[in-house]
Amino acid sequence: SPLSKEGVKQAEALQKFIVGYKKQGNALDPIVAELKEKKDSVLVSSNLQRAINTGCIAMWPRMKGTYEKITLLSSLQEMSRNVDTNALAGPNAFPEMSLIENLLGKKFRPGIFLETSSSHGNKGLCSTAYPRMMEFCRWSMSRDESTIIVSAGHSLWFKNFFKVFLPKSSTHHAKTKKMLNCAAVSFTLVEGKINGKTHFRIDESSILEIWQGFKGVRMTKPPA
Repeated sequence: SPLSKEGVKQAEALQKFIVGYKKQGNALDPIVAELKEKKDSVLVSSNLQRAINTGCIAMWPRMKGTYEKITLLSSLQEMSRNVDTNALAGPNAFPEMSLIENLLGKKFRPGIFLETSSSHGNKGLCSTAYPRMMEFCRWSMSRDESTIIVSAGHSLWFKNFFKVFLPKSSTHHAKTKKMLNCAAVSFTLVEGKINGKTHFRIDESSILEIWQGFKGVRMTKPPA
């Protein structure tokens, strides 16, 4: 399903925050600067309509200036078996985007602003999210950019991503609380080898709540 009217307003609020952000002299400054401008980053999204809608709205001021594309990744597709976690578009195909075409105007065209080569259609009926999470980690580490910006994903997927890749000893609320709708959170993903096998880990100290944060938890202030 596409974004609801409320979802559109939430995405527009995130866009307004990014565009209007003023430097605060803390760790958020370089992160939001990266959201505003294409420096060492790439835009990606789940292959589900509402995630793509969110990414397009939030990042539109940047995209319409750079003409860069949001790469649709099947690895970011929402987990669970609810009907709204299924992708209707087939492999390498554009989902129905009339909401965004009407909202953003004639300049937006899926063929110009969306990259579908990494969108493989709907997830398997009995698939689990963990292999997709590992696929996303490997994809991230294969990029040349020093920063990977996930412009749009899903709260349940990311809660479990934090749960899997934060250290077992971690008590960070990201492991138990979902992100709020249109929340923006950044973190550093680390790759390493143990006995020749590749492993991934989230650096807990790197987690920054940029916008909205997590359900039921007061946003943590960024370090200076």
